[in-house]
Amino acid sequence: MSVRTTIDIPDDLHAALRRRAAAERTSIRSLITGAIESRFQPRPSRRVTAPLVGKKGKPAAGSPDRENPYDVLFA
Repeated sequence: MSVRTTIDIPDDLHAALRRRAAAERTSIRSLITGAIESRFQPRPSRRVTAPLVGKKGKPAAGSPDRENPYDVLFA
């Protein structure tokens, strides 16, 4: 299901959309809907991907090495 809406686009932006659509062999509609979808998609959560403890038990680059664990936990 889709909804039809009308928006006013400046002439220079419309011309740029037409050129881009022609270059990509697509429609202006697909360019606009793609831009809207990419703007409003939920962003992925940031997960830890690297270990916090490096090789041989040394702290990795992103780990706090000079902080008191009590201060980190209860600050």
